[in-house]
Amino acid sequence: MDADADRTLEYAKMFNPDIIGISVTTLTAGYARKLAAKSKNTLKNTLVVLGGPHITALPYENLDVADICVIGEGEQTFAELVDNFPDELSFEKIPGVAFKKNGKTVKTNEKKLIPNLDKLPFPAMDMYSQYRYIHIYPYRLKNTHYRTIITSRGCSYNCSFCMSELIWKREVRFRSLDNVFQEIGELVGKYKTSLLFIHDDNFTVNAARVYEFCRTKRKYFPELKWICHARADCLSSELLAEMKSAGCVEIQIGVESGDDTILSKCNKAVTTSTIITAFKMLRKSGINQWATFIIGNEGDDKESILKTINLSKIINPTYATFLFLLPLPGTKCFNRLSEKGFITTYDWSKYTWHGEPVFETESLSRKMLLWIRKKAFLEFYLRPSALIRCLFDIVKSRQWNMLFRGFMTIFKFGFGFIQNKRA
Repeated sequence: MDADADRTLEYAKMFNPDIIGISVTTLTAGYARKLAAKSKNTLKNTLVVLGGPHITALPYENLDVADICVIGEGEQTFAELVDNFPDELSFEKIPGVAFKKNGKTVKTNEKKLIPNLDKLPFPAMDMYSQYRYIHIYPYRLKNTHYRTIITSRGCSYNCSFCMSELIWKREVRFRSLDNVFQEIGELVGKYKTSLLFIHDDNFTVNAARVYEFCRTKRKYFPELKWICHARADCLSSELLAEMKSAGCVEIQIGVESGDDTILSKCNKAVTTSTIITAFKMLRKSGINQWATFIIGNEGDDKESILKTINLSKIINPTYATFLFLLPLPGTKCFNRLSEKGFITTYDWSKYTWHGEPVFETESLSRKMLLWIRKKAFLEFYLRPSALIRCLFDIVKSRQWNMLFRGFMTIFKFGFGFIQNKRA
């Protein structure tokens, strides 16, 4: 991490910047802190600004190494900082920031959300290498160029483990479809994108907008394939048929739990019956399904997690991922688990959905959590139908490295599972 921060700083020094902005997620908080501290020590006259979801959750955590922290949606706030630089006295007039003044912490009024997302420029896709980003995709395309896009911000739901409310509030703001398709045109024309991942929290929350999106996409970009996130209760057979005809090849749905009581405790606002119905419609539509399940939801015990494993086999998605609950700072579940003393580490570098658990409860020890996640993966993927489906996808995509990685994953989980059962 130190070496990475040093390399980044050496690159920054070539520009002798007036301002350095660092976007911070919880997972990267440790690296960002080191980079900010090194920047302050090396570039004495440079203003160091931190922002992002982790900073919004814990705005005062890094004010000892940064000059100012941006809280919440940051585009306009950061632009105002740039406009007012180097007059630091004027920073107090800018909503949505925190900083130190005469040894005391100053936090300004909350910044209002940007009302018109169309005013934001498109991401500078030319500034990163397209070959470093891939997607596991079961069909051969004309090329392998993969890009992401966001057509809305926010979610009107209130899941206890989600940070969306912290940044966007419980409000959904949509970009106009004219604006969205201008960006898609650039991604397809300039960057030869053949697979697009729509990263909205819930792309299908407004069905009328999805129908219009599909009609426009079929007209102008018929060859482009796409993936999106959706909720189980925001789908219909008619909508799925329209999405399929417009090139949708995969929908990712957060199932979370197979126990209705647990779904209620984490404010998911959906039932297992609705989930089962949604996946029946998805299979009938021919769109691939990627279901994610959370191991260790609030209130979970061994019996409720076994129900989750059982539901994964009942709905039988194309792909399934079993993740440990990740209590990110700023979420309701983080606050409750922290108050109860269940959080086992505040080393932010361990806060990844694909890592090991960062909590234990009276019902679930770390050993139990690790064991039951292995059980979930093995019971789902070692079924003959699931094995054949995965092998068929690999053959179609000719991603032979995925076959080796899959074999090694099963070997790792399977061996560990057997060892634990013997113990």
